[in-house]
Amino acid sequence: QAGYGADARATLEVLVEAGAPLSRGAFHAVLSGDLTVREAEEVILLMQTKYNISATPQTYAYLHKAVIKRPNGSSTVLQMFDWHELALKSLLKVNDTVNHQMPNTLVDGHSGQAAISTSSIVTPLEKDLLARYPTYAEAVEGVLVRLRVDPTIDSRLKSYLRPLLRVAQLRMNSFTGMAPQVPTRVPKGAAIAVLAADVLANLEEWFMPFASYYSAVVIPYSSLVALRNGGGRRVDGTFEKGTQQLLNDPLWREIGSEQQHMLESRRRVLVKFLETYRDVIHLVSLEEELALSRDCDRYGIAARKTFARCAAFALNLARLDVANGTKVYAEQTCNIVLVSSSFDGCGRYLVDLKREVLRGKKDIDGLQGLTQGLQRLCYHNPRTSPQWRPPQVSVASLIHPAVNQQS
Repeated sequence: QAGYGADARATLEVLVEAGAPLSRGAFHAVLSGDLTVREAEEVILLMQTKYNISATPQTYAYLHKAVIKRPNGSSTVLQMFDWHELALKSLLKVNDTVNHQMPNTLVDGHSGQAAISTSSIVTPLEKDLLARYPTYAEAVEGVLVRLRVDPTIDSRLKSYLRPLLRVAQLRMNSFTGMAPQVPTRVPKGAAIAVLAADVLANLEEWFMPFASYYSAVVIPYSSLVALRNGGGRRVDGTFEKGTQQLLNDPLWREIGSEQQHMLESRRRVLVKFLETYRDVIHLVSLEEELALSRDCDRYGIAARKTFARCAAFALNLARLDVANGTKVYAEQTCNIVLVSSSFDGCGRYLVDLKREVLRGKKDIDGLQGLTQGLQRLCYHNPRTSPQWRPPQVSVASLIHPAVNQQS
């Protein structure tokens, strides 16, 4: 794709010099290549100045996708906020349902004018944005989930993050059919499951046989993102091979691709699971996970490893000394269980850290909080350990109250 991006941009420059008539689609084709942020901005500027073609939210989606490769913390947030304002402004120009005087400039420290994303017209605009440009919200989410920022350190950053978080969260809410929530009651000493994306993709096979041992289920936002982006197989079977069989399948004709059909199949199972066990589900918000994003680097999880982010989140849930984390599980001395069928992709981060810290391979002075958290944390691979039981179950499960296994 890098070669395609370079060739497409070179071809575009030749066509522009020759005065060829170009449409917005031609510029978008170039932007879809592997460009840097600066190169993408130059292409957009060329489109606007040379051909007088206005940008759309889809145009700014390509800018967000370009910045995914190298997000730079706070500076990226400010950059994204500016692009988001421009995207809303471009949408406002063609939105006939919103009659409001558009701000002439973006909000800054020397302007008393309000940004569009903080005005009263933003709600219908966001709905229109999600409906007409779904890839825009996906691109914004892709950057946010890879950021390493802590909004609690600089409160000024929250104002710029809030509209971006809202767009991404609305997209995820429409996928799950449920807003983020935290259980109001957690029994002392209970077992808490933190589910990775591969388990979410196979709930019936890899989680439901063990559901009776848990008092709450934590679903990190990053696991949902990885679920939507991941591969695998469809829950309700696979298509018959061959073009003719695909064309005769009404579901394939409706959805359009095996990947989308597989995702829709998983979504139906997930939504049913969330509806059934709503009272014991901790559905993590993007804002909650972003506040703990810097800890991923401390645990050796790189920015692009979205699938493994749930391991860092599980560890933070078990610790009392994490400033921005949910402390209810640690205060109740709950056993946090990371559930994933992939040891190399997820489980090893937890297992290796426990081996290094708890077995004396690392100086633990000043790491009391980490040590105590690791003692309440374990890893379960449902594919290789079908007879597994939690290390301790001290209370009856809230999911199936009649079951109370002891080990």
